[in-house]
Amino acid sequence: MSDVDLTPKQLRDLYLKGTLKQRYRIACQRIDFAHLGPSVLVNAVSALEGFSRAIAVRALVQAGTPVRDAYQFHRNTGTVDLITKHICPWLRTTPTAAFGARAWQQIPEAVEFRNLLIHEATFLNGGTCKRLIAASRHCLDRLAALAGAA
Repeated sequence: MSDVDLTPKQLRDLYLKGTLKQRYRIACQRIDFAHLGPSVLVNAVSALEGFSRAIAVRALVQAGTPVRDAYQFHRNTGTVDLITKHICPWLRTTPTAAFGARAWQQIPEAVEFRNLLIHEATFLNGGTCKRLIAASRHCLDRLAALAGAA
């Protein structure tokens, strides 16, 4: 099975079956090669989430909510909910219209892989990382343009 066909659940299942030696080697690769796909994917999805949170907070502040209260309200809201429930309604659009169907459909998967990569310090090769990094970056750039930050 190539990594392009691998779901986050399948990767987690494979990782859980690995030996301690395999898991240690993968954890060290994540540290020693921070420029590789898994680390870049974590950064790309986290950047999208953080910037989305900033926009959602800004929307509440513009509606009169104090900034600290607005941040507390959105502090634990995930990427998909920030965009679908808060940002897109504020911008009077939909995620598909804002980002394109292909890119937007990949974001939940990108978030799920990001969470797996963070919590399990596992590894993900080539194609999947590149595809999800590109989708995350595309959505980040479009979001910046829509919010007037780019």
